[in-house]
Amino acid sequence: MNHMVTAILLFFVWLVWSGMFDLFHVTLGVISVGIVLLWMGPLTTVKRPSVRILIKEWLCFEWYTVWLMGQVVLANIDVFKLAFHTDLCAVLNPQYITFTTGIKGEVPQFVLAQSITLTPGTITRDIVGNQFTVYAINDAAAGGLPGQMEQKVRAIYREYES
Repeated sequence: MNHMVTAILLFFVWLVWSGMFDLFHVTLGVISVGIVLLWMGPLTTVKRPSVRILIKEWLCFEWYTVWLMGQVVLANIDVFKLAFHTDLCAVLNPQYITFTTGIKGEVPQFVLAQSITLTPGTITRDIVGNQFTVYAINDAAAGGLPGQMEQKVRAIYREYES
């Protein structure tokens, strides 16, 4: 049952994000969902939440994705400004930041790590337990860690906290 709900949600996401509803693209969506479930199936059954929780997490994650895209755009602008700064050495301060997160569970930690890496100017280097090591290109990028992103990921996956 859990795989069926996951398949339906993945297929719906495929349709929404692709915007293509012809037979060829729908078939690609079905094949893609099948491959994802085959490879990632064990991750979808680590915990068996109810259908209501899955749908709530999915909806929250979709809103988070929209917010994350905005953050990626803002970070791209910051990196663009850095690249064309007249005194590049003065504004760059590459560094590793280590912080402890209260986020529990492999999936929420994975989402946070990937979100950090997707945001230009930062890369998640390592996760040990609940301790993240992140590379940041300058003080501004480092200052935002873990920040609002961690709070938003935690809000999506509240069920993992219990």
